Amino acid sequence: MIPIVWARARRRYLLLWNDSPITAVTDLAFRVIHWLILTSGLVLDNLLFPQWRAIDAKSPVFIIGHQRTGTTVVHRGLCKPDGGGGRELPWLLFTWLWIPRAASALSRIDSVLGSPLRRLTYRLARRLC
Repeated sequence: MIPIVWARARRRYLLLWNDSPITAVTDLAFRVIHWLILTSGLVLDNLLFPQWRAIDAKSPVFIIGHQRTGTTVVHRGLCKPDGGGGRELPWLLFTWLWIPRAASALSRIDSVLGSPLRRLTYRLARRLC
């Protein structure tokens, strides 16, 4: 499997390089940075929360359905604190365990300092929207 993937990636970057070397280097750099971010998140999870591997999901629920059939309503119901532990979209994309704890710690520090980050994000959101 690995040789096939490497051969395909090599062929892709040779074609990109012939077309535009800047695009090839940029694409490769983006992929390496992406891999480093994902790997560092997993390493931090293993260092800070080694017990995560012992957790067994007994009966996961997958919500699948056609458009406009109520899947979003079911998902939002599950995401409520008393709904069973569903996850919002950012936590589905970044599944590392340390992010929610770091976010809550940053929020506590921000509130102790007088909420400068909250005001900054509010100003940025008003300018962008």
